Amino acid sequence: MKILIRTEAIIKKEIKGCVLTAAVILLSAGHMNAQLITDYTLTGDTLTDMTVNGSTITATNMVNGTLTGIFDDNSPSSPEILVADGASQPSPRSGVIEDLSLTTGFLNLESITFTFDQAVENISGIDLVIFDWGGFTGDTFDLTINGTTLSGISTSSLPTGADHYTSGVSLTADRYRFTGGTVTSVADLNSASYTTNGGNTSPTGVIGFDLDAFGVSAGAEITDLTLFGTTTTDPVAILGLQAIPEPSSFLLLCSGLSLLFLLRRYKA
Repeated sequence: MKILIRTEAIIKKEIKGCVLTAAVILLSAGHMNAQLITDYTLTGDTLTDMTVNGSTITATNMVNGTLTGIFDDNSPSSPEILVADGASQPSPRSGVIEDLSLTTGFLNLESITFTFDQAVENISGIDLVIFDWGGFTGDTFDLTINGTTLSGISTSSLPTGADHYTSGVSLTADRYRFTGGTVTSVADLNSASYTTNGGNTSPTGVIGFDLDAFGVSAGAEITDLTLFGTTTTDPVAILGLQAIPEPSSFLLLCSGLSLLFLLRRYKA
């Protein structure tokens, strides 16, 4: 019985230490600097992974989504879609922003609304990323999330917690221009006529955003965003970074190890 009591005391001490350590991690997580994007990897023109704050996140574990709104009044320049070099236009055309290819997207748009396939949670640091054809060079745009709009975003004017990274790899794509009228819906986009507008070779860049900047509470979720562009804003991918490990997983690990240790001691 004494051995059992001593064992339980040891277990309690270990669990207490584990919980205290986890608590420190949880407290410090809320005060971490924004996670910096230092690299991303492509297979051909397709995103395969990103390095954020030293951790590699595979693209297939990120949260993709669907184009649910678009507007362009065909002025001052026609909206265009970007298609991989030599490839056919996707059907439906809205798919250019719904894949992991960085050579498919929109050029010179006015606004799009993008709805994520699952909610994106506000965890510590960068929570979502937007890729741009041209690396955001000279771009200025507005972004609305959770009812809050941040205006005048550019590589030199980033919200608190945001980060910009441009790849040194250049990609080649074909351009198709919308030939008339105003695009006011995804249905318009998918049914409109487009003509070829030559090809283009360009680097791509990405801006990562911390949802804190939009007033989203820690642990709260968003389901969509609206991007208001200029004649140079060219989004090619929008992704949530759900795959970044959360500190809460450490608590689960501690509980599991402590329970396993307790069971082994009782058996002994």
